[in-house]
Amino acid sequence: MVAITKKDRKDCRTKSFFGFPLKNLSLVKTWVKMLRRDNFQPSPYSKICSDHFDEICLEYQPFTNRRQLKPGSIPTIFVFSKATSSRRVLDRCLPTISTETEKESSKVSVGTQTVSFNEVIDLLAEKETELKG
Repeated sequence: MVAITKKDRKDCRTKSFFGFPLKNLSLVKTWVKMLRRDNFQPSPYSKICSDHFDEICLEYQPFTNRRQLKPGSIPTIFVFSKATSSRRVLDRCLPTISTETEKESSKVSVGTQTVSFNEVIDLLAEKETELKG
C-alpha cells in the first residue's frame, strides 16, 4: 500500500482527466497509437490525464475556470523507456490511409527525435486535405 501525502493530493487538484473522444473513431485511433498500447480498447470510463496534453490543447471555462480539451486535441506528452525514432512517432500520428497515400507520406522526414504538437496537427490537416481532394 502506498501512502498518499499532502503534496500528492495538492498535485492531483491541478490535474484534469479527459475521456476518449469515442464519437470520433479516427481520433480515438490516434490517441491509442500515441499511448503505444497495442490491443487497447478504450471504454467510456477510460481517461487520460491533463499532463499528457500540451497547454495549447486546453481551454478554460469562464466563471468555473475548469479545463476542457479543444476539439481535435491529441495527447503528445509521454515518457517512454525506449527511444523512438521520429519516423515511428510520425507513423503513429497519421491516420490510417490508403496504400498509395502511405507511399507519399513515407517521403516525409522529420529531423528531430520529438514531433511537436503543431507538426502533428499540420500533418493531419495535410492528409485530411489530400483525402478530401
